[in-house]
Amino acid sequence: MVRPSKTYAGVTLALTQIDAADRVYEQLKDWNRPLEALELLNTRLPGFDTPITLLKSTAINGLMATQILALVAMAAHVQDVLANAQLETAGPELVDKVGEFKHKGKQRNNVSFASKFAHFFIDADRFPMKDGYSTKMVEFHVGTANCVQTKKNVLDESYEAYVQNIEQLKKRDGLGRISHRRLDRYLWFAGKYRFFLKKSPFETGAPKETTKKEFLDSLKACSDVDLATVLDD
Repeated sequence: MVRPSKTYAGVTLALTQIDAADRVYEQLKDWNRPLEALELLNTRLPGFDTPITLLKSTAINGLMATQILALVAMAAHVQDVLANAQLETAGPELVDKVGEFKHKGKQRNNVSFASKFAHFFIDADRFPMKDGYSTKMVEFHVGTANCVQTKKNVLDESYEAYVQNIEQLKKRDGLGRISHRRLDRYLWFAGKYRFFLKKSPFETGAPKETTKKEFLDSLKACSDVDLATVLDD
């Protein structure tokens, strides 16, 4: 998704919106199955030796659609980074290191993959998931000017900045007790739902009609009240 130039003043995130997103998820079993599979994989195959790291990387890439092509090389990079980290105490900087992947002379930033890998296989509470939908929704709620900026006064796209923005949002709106998993559900679902409806902060998006129809059709089993509450327009 191309980042539009529009800025956002900030919108309060209510607990009722997060609760509604939880109920939507409970009704959509196909959305829950990949999460359950990843949690089972983490339980059955602890650790990060070579075959296990490759299996976990493959699972994240396939089930979470992170679009890593050089997967074997990426898994080797993940294993190397984790082997040199203190996993019990590592912070968001670990995800940025995993995401910085150089292959065949090209530098790639795979923060979405890295954050999801860390979320499911290291610590869900320490590592919220980051993708295009959740990143834009955090900016929408926090407010562009309130988000962490680089020294050049532009939005800091790093994972470390993303986590700081989330913590700022939770503190401002009294959501300190909300787990990252629950907040992730809201940010991803609300972002994707708004994208297909072309609502702020995705006014300039251009979803394919077939994909849009498939997504919206999947929501027919959900309560109209819950869907409206998630949007809170």
